[in-house]
Amino acid sequence: MMLRRHCLNLFALIGVIVLESNVGAALAQQPTGPSVRQGGTTHLPEVDRRFDAMDRNGDGVVTREEARAFVQERERRREQREIQLRQRMDRADIDGSGTVSRAEARRRMPRVYEHFDEIDVDHDGTVTAEEIRNFWRKRAQQRRVLRDGPDPRF
Repeated sequence: MMLRRHCLNLFALIGVIVLESNVGAALAQQPTGPSVRQGGTTHLPEVDRRFDAMDRNGDGVVTREEARAFVQERERRREQREIQLRQRMDRADIDGSGTVSRAEARRRMPRVYEHFDEIDVDHDGTVTAEEIRNFWRKRAQQRRVLRDGPDPRF
Protein backbone atom coordinates (compact mmCIF):
# COMPACT_ATOMS: atom_id res chain seq x y z
CA MET A 1 0.00 0.00 0.00
CA MET A 2 1.28 3.43 -0.93
CA LEU A 3 -0.48 6.75 -0.36
CA ARG A 4 0.31 9.89 -2.29
CA ARG A 5 -0.28 13.37 -0.86
CA HIS A 6 -3.16 14.21 -3.21
CA CYS A 7 -4.91 10.96 -2.24
CA LEU A 8 -4.65 11.76 1.46
CA ASN A 9 -6.13 15.22 0.86
CA LEU A 10 -8.89 13.67 -1.22
CA PHE A 11 -9.65 11.21 1.59
CA ALA A 12 -9.82 14.14 4.02
CA LEU A 13 -12.31 15.93 1.77
CA ILE A 14 -14.36 12.76 1.29
CA GLY A 15 -14.37 12.45 5.07
CA VAL A 16 -15.99 15.88 5.19
CA ILE A 17 -18.81 14.74 2.93
CA VAL A 18 -19.34 11.45 4.78
CA LEU A 19 -19.31 13.14 8.19
CA GLU A 20 -21.66 15.87 7.03
CA SER A 21 -24.05 13.34 5.52
CA ASN A 22 -24.07 11.43 8.78
CA VAL A 23 -25.41 14.49 10.56
CA GLY A 24 -27.93 15.22 7.85
CA ALA A 25 -26.10 18.01 6.00
CA ALA A 26 -26.31 18.24 2.24
CA LEU A 27 -23.78 16.09 0.42
CA ALA A 28 -23.02 18.93 -1.95
CA GLN A 29 -21.99 21.34 0.81
CA GLN A 30 -18.47 22.64 0.33
CA PRO A 31 -15.96 22.32 3.15
CA THR A 32 -15.08 25.52 4.98
CA GLY A 33 -11.86 26.64 6.55
CA PRO A 34 -8.42 27.07 5.06
CA SER A 35 -7.50 25.01 2.10
CA VAL A 36 -5.18 25.54 -0.82
CA ARG A 37 -5.88 24.53 -4.42
CA GLN A 38 -2.75 23.22 -6.10
CA GLY A 39 -2.83 21.66 -9.52
CA GLY A 40 -6.56 20.98 -9.29
CA THR A 41 -6.23 19.32 -5.88
CA THR A 42 -7.40 20.81 -2.59
CA HIS A 43 -4.81 20.65 0.18
CA LEU A 44 -5.68 21.02 3.85
CA PRO A 45 -2.76 22.36 5.94
CA GLU A 46 -3.18 19.86 8.79
CA VAL A 47 -3.37 16.95 6.35
CA ASP A 48 -0.23 18.18 4.60
CA ARG A 49 1.62 18.44 7.94
CA ARG A 50 0.65 14.90 8.89
CA PHE A 51 1.55 13.60 5.46
CA ASP A 52 5.00 15.22 5.72
CA ALA A 53 5.45 13.66 9.16
CA MET A 54 4.61 10.22 7.76
CA ASP A 55 6.67 10.57 4.57
CA ARG A 56 10.00 9.98 6.27
CA ASN A 57 12.11 9.83 3.11
CA GLY A 58 10.36 12.80 1.49
CA ASP A 59 9.54 11.05 -1.78
CA GLY A 60 5.89 12.17 -1.80
CA VAL A 61 4.63 8.65 -1.10
CA VAL A 62 3.72 7.10 2.25
CA THR A 63 4.37 3.38 2.35
CA ARG A 64 2.70 0.99 4.75
CA GLU A 65 5.94 0.85 6.75
CA GLU A 66 6.13 4.65 7.01
CA ALA A 67 2.49 4.84 8.11
CA ARG A 68 3.02 2.08 10.67
CA ALA A 69 6.15 3.81 12.03
CA PHE A 70 4.26 7.11 12.26
CA VAL A 71 1.40 5.54 14.23
CA GLN A 72 3.79 3.69 16.54
CA GLU A 73 5.78 6.87 17.22
CA ARG A 74 2.61 8.84 18.00
CA GLU A 75 1.47 6.10 20.37
CA ARG A 76 4.89 6.01 22.05
CA ARG A 77 4.81 9.79 22.55
CA ARG A 78 1.24 9.61 23.89
CA GLU A 79 2.25 6.92 26.39
CA GLN A 80 5.30 8.96 27.43
CA ARG A 81 3.14 12.05 28.04
CA GLU A 82 0.77 9.95 30.14
CA ILE A 83 3.67 8.62 32.24
CA GLN A 84 5.00 12.14 32.73
CA LEU A 85 1.57 13.43 33.77
CA ARG A 86 1.18 10.58 36.28
CA GLN A 87 4.65 11.29 37.71
CA ARG A 88 3.88 15.00 38.06
CA MET A 89 0.53 14.21 39.67
CA ASP A 90 2.19 11.80 42.12
CA ARG A 91 4.80 14.40 43.11
CA ALA A 92 2.18 17.13 43.54
CA ASP A 93 -0.40 14.99 45.38
CA ILE A 94 1.00 15.54 48.86
CA ASP A 95 -2.05 14.16 50.71
CA GLY A 96 -2.29 11.03 48.53
CA SER A 97 -5.88 11.73 47.45
CA GLY A 98 -5.24 10.93 43.79
CA THR A 99 -6.10 14.51 42.86
CA VAL A 100 -4.25 17.82 43.08
CA SER A 101 -5.66 20.66 45.13
CA ARG A 102 -5.08 24.33 44.37
CA ALA A 103 -2.50 24.53 47.18
CA GLU A 104 -0.69 21.43 45.90
CA ALA A 105 -0.71 22.82 42.35
CA ARG A 106 0.66 26.15 43.57
CA ARG A 107 3.60 24.37 45.18
CA ARG A 108 4.34 21.65 42.63
CA MET A 109 2.49 22.26 39.33
CA PRO A 110 2.75 25.99 38.53
CA ARG A 111 1.23 25.79 35.05
CA VAL A 112 -1.74 23.83 36.39
CA TYR A 113 -2.07 26.40 39.19
CA GLU A 114 -2.01 29.22 36.63
CA HIS A 115 -5.05 27.70 34.86
CA PHE A 116 -6.59 25.94 37.86
CA ASP A 117 -10.11 27.40 37.53
CA GLU A 118 -10.26 26.47 33.83
CA ILE A 119 -8.96 22.95 34.47
CA ASP A 120 -11.23 22.22 37.45
CA VAL A 121 -14.34 21.77 35.33
CA ASP A 122 -16.45 20.26 38.12
CA HIS A 123 -15.36 23.06 40.51
CA ASP A 124 -14.66 20.68 43.38
CA GLY A 125 -11.39 22.39 44.32
CA THR A 126 -9.20 19.59 42.96
CA VAL A 127 -8.05 18.53 39.51
CA THR A 128 -7.68 15.03 38.18
CA ALA A 129 -5.30 13.73 35.53
CA GLU A 130 -8.27 13.54 33.16
CA GLU A 131 -9.18 17.19 33.73
CA ILE A 132 -5.57 18.26 33.16
CA ARG A 133 -5.27 16.12 30.03
CA ASN A 134 -8.56 17.45 28.62
CA PHE A 135 -7.55 21.04 29.30
CA TRP A 136 -4.23 20.74 27.46
CA ARG A 137 -5.90 18.92 24.54
CA LYS A 138 -8.44 21.70 24.27
CA ARG A 139 -5.66 24.32 24.34
CA ALA A 140 -3.76 22.47 21.61
CA GLN A 141 -6.91 22.36 19.48
CA GLN A 142 -7.42 26.09 20.00
CA ARG A 143 -3.85 26.76 18.87
CA ARG A 144 -4.42 24.64 15.74
CA VAL A 145 -7.59 26.60 14.94
CA LEU A 146 -5.74 29.89 15.36
CA ARG A 147 -2.95 28.61 13.10
CA ASP A 148 -5.05 26.81 10.45
CA GLY A 149 -8.63 27.97 10.93
CA PRO A 150 -11.49 25.63 11.86
CA ASP A 151 -11.27 21.98 10.84
CA PRO A 152 -13.38 21.78 7.66
CA ARG A 153 -14.46 18.22 8.54
CA PHE A 154 -16.56 19.43 11.49
